[in-house]
This record gives sequence, C-alpha cells and structure tokens, in this order.
Amino acid sequence: MRLRPPAPTAPSPDALVGAVLDAARRGDARALDRLEREVLALAERAPRGDEGASEAVQAMLLALTRRGDYARALAFTRRSTALLGYDAIAASEVMLLIAGGAVDEARARAEELASAPVALGGHGLRAIVRTLLGRDADAAADGATFLAESEEVGRSLASWRAVARRYGPSSAHVLSRYAALHAELAAAFPGCRAWAGEPLAGRTIVLQLLEGLGDQIQALRFARAVRDAGARVIVGCDERLHDLVAACRLADAFLPRPVPRRHDLGAADFRLVIGPWLHDSGLPVERWPAAPYLDPPRLDAPALLDGLEGKRVGIVWAGNPDFVLEGTRGLPYGALKRLVAATPGVQWVGLLPSSHPRARDLGATPVTRRVVDAGPTLQSLGDTARLLRHLDLLVTTDSAPAHLAGALGVPVWLLLGPTFNWRWRLDGDTTPLYPSMRLVREGAAHDGARGDWNAAVDRVARDLGEGA
Repeated sequence: MRLRPPAPTAPSPDALVGAVLDAARRGDARALDRLEREVLALAERAPRGDEGASEAVQAMLLALTRRGDYARALAFTRRSTALLGYDAIAASEVMLLIAGGAVDEARARAEELASAPVALGGHGLRAIVRTLLGRDADAAADGATFLAESEEVGRSLASWRAVARRYGPSSAHVLSRYAALHAELAAAFPGCRAWAGEPLAGRTIVLQLLEGLGDQIQALRFARAVRDAGARVIVGCDERLHDLVAACRLADAFLPRPVPRRHDLGAADFRLVIGPWLHDSGLPVERWPAAPYLDPPRLDAPALLDGLEGKRVGIVWAGNPDFVLEGTRGLPYGALKRLVAATPGVQWVGLLPSSHPRARDLGATPVTRRVVDAGPTLQSLGDTARLLRHLDLLVTTDSAPAHLAGALGVPVWLLLGPTFNWRWRLDGDTTPLYPSMRLVREGAAHDGARGDWNAAVDRVARDLGEGA
C-alpha cells in the first residue's frame, strides 16, 4: 500500500510574523513575495478579530512600507483589510497614498472616511483622520466619545470583542489601555474624576502623559495651563523629562510608574490622560493650550558656541532609532551632507546626543566634520532646551527636539518624510500646534525605502542663504 505524504500544514501566525521580520531584516524580496501570499491566506481563513492574523498583517505591511514599496503596501492593506472584515478606516490606505505622492487621492479618501459614520471603537480612528484634515473641532468631539468608549471596552469583554472584529484587535487594545490607566489613577486617588474643564483654583489634578518623548512634550501644554489656572499638578511622564519639567516649574510632584495605591502624593480632585493626540484629552478644541509653554531659566550660552559668527542653526537629522518608521523619517547621510555643503555661511550645531547610533555621521567626511557637535554636552532634554534658546533656528526631522523647540517658541523648520505623523496635517507649511514652526515637506518622488530628500534640503539651503 502506497502511503500519501502528509498534507503541508499552514504556518502559525507567530511563525509567519517571525518569518516576515527576518526576511525584511535580510532584505529577502523573494521570501517576502511568498510570505505575502501566506499572510493573505491566513487573513482569509482566520475568524474576525483574530489577533494572530492581525499581527501577521501588520508585520507584512510594515515590511513593505519600510522598503518604500508604497504601491504594493497599498494594494496589500486594501486586500488584507477586506479579508479580515475590518471597516475601511482601520486600513493604512490614506497614509500609503500620501507616501506614494497621491496627495489629491489621499485627501479625497480621507474626506470620505472623516464624514462616514463609525460604530463603537471607531471614534478614535476617525479623530485621527479628522486631525489630518485640520478638522480639530470634529476630532475633539470624537475624542470625547473615544474616552466614553474606553470605559465601555474596559468593563465589557463583549464590547472589546466587538471592537476587535470591526476595527482590529489593536484598536480594542488602545481603548482598554486608556480604560486601565483611568482605573489605575482612580484607585490611587479615590474620588478623583476625569477633568472636563471644571475650575481648578485650589484643586489638585493628576496629569498622565503617554507614548514618546515628543508626544509628551506636546502634552505638557496642559501642565502649564492647569498650573496657571491655580491647580496643584502631579505629572506622570518619562523620567528623561523630569529635569525639564522641574526647571519649567510645571509639576508639584511626579507620578511614579506603575502608580502605587499607597503613596505620599496626597489627594487629587481630577485626572487627565493624554497620548499622542490632543483630542485624547476629551476636551473641546478651545481648551487646548497654545504654545509656547516651556520657560526654563535662561543661562549663559555654552562654551561650544563661543566664537561662532553668523547664523547659528541647530540640526537634528535622526529621531528615535527604535521607532518602526524611523527609516522613512530620518534624514539620510547624503542629504545631511548636501545641506551642510550648500550652506557655507551657516554655523551648524549638531544636537544628536553622543549615545545616538547616528551621532557618528558628523565624522564621516570633511563636509560634516565642520558641524559643531554639541552631543557630548547634552545629557538631558533640559540641556537641549537651554542650548536651543541660544540658537537662531533649529532644522530637524520629526523627533522630540522639534516639539521641544516649538514648546519653547524657538524658530524651527521641521523636515517631514513620506510617512509623517498626521498631527502635521495633509499639507501647508504651518501648524497651530507651534506658531514658531515651519513645515518643510519632502517631495513626492522616493528613492528606495528612504525617500528623496534633495528637494527639501535644497529648499532649506536656499532659504537659509536668503535670510543670511
């Protein structure tokens, strides 16, 4: 009797995720082609809301986006979203249209999504699309509903599953995370309630900031506002911000993480949790504080600036190296060199800390070696803030120093790559977030995974020359 070989078994979602990440790391295009088909097959057979299938799809989408293959990533996100049964607003369609240069099509699609109705769990996603279009009042309204939805998802597994089936498990996790943070603060400070704009004079508010350093610096505007309103402020933020927050007198105390139920911080009347979007606050747009809002003591200029004649311009060419899309947001070395070479009359000051893996870029060629390297003197964001106040301008990629300069009121030109954060809106060269900021957008043409930054840096070089 002839035995049939066993039928091949489909790889598990975890195995697919690992294989995709490995192929992307190795740049194995043939393996990614095969894995894309396997991920789509998994999406087709998986039940709606399946976390494993969703993670495999996200890994594949990230791999394609990092490679700069935006057209293929666009086709993939459309196909996988349909197979998983998610609403269209859960796809990365608009981002990929923008990255590929189809701005008009992206705007039209964003307008459709921003005006379409959403169900439980969709208001946070719609708020982000509305932010991209500059519809901040509508985004704020969605933000308030998002907070109410987080409470519902936090107390009901059925609601969590409903969100996961319609918008993906990641959306359900975001909502449950906010619910958990509010519950944690309510347990640590019995009787405190979510702040909805009530008078604060003589009251205490706990302000919990989330996500990256830039996101938290953006949200510190609320610390300034509630402090100016006469409140006692307890701030929960990344420890790397503590010296800056203390120097600006924004906090009466810092909130440890995780938040202990027993502490010596005293009672609190209100709580406010803010992530990367101001609409996370649940407050109407007229309650969003304006910049500048950071004011550390002005100290003497550091010695490294002694003798620098002419325009002193800071430069930050890379952000968080662990950010998944840093490859499309950081300035390639060739573009950095091109910018410095084209501006002989500018005294460039490098603001990347020495610990950053790309800090060594300055020593690569004689052109970039003429940039004054402030990295060894920057031990904290407080150090960076003090240096920024002695510069004429900062030119930077989308990173924490961009927010820091804007929050200080220092002139800053922000270089935006193909996968820019939607807080900077779809077009235009100004932002209501920071009046001292100018947005410099990369062109539509792209070179591999990094983008073609030449037009952007040439524009910066030209404008610096005209302003000399």
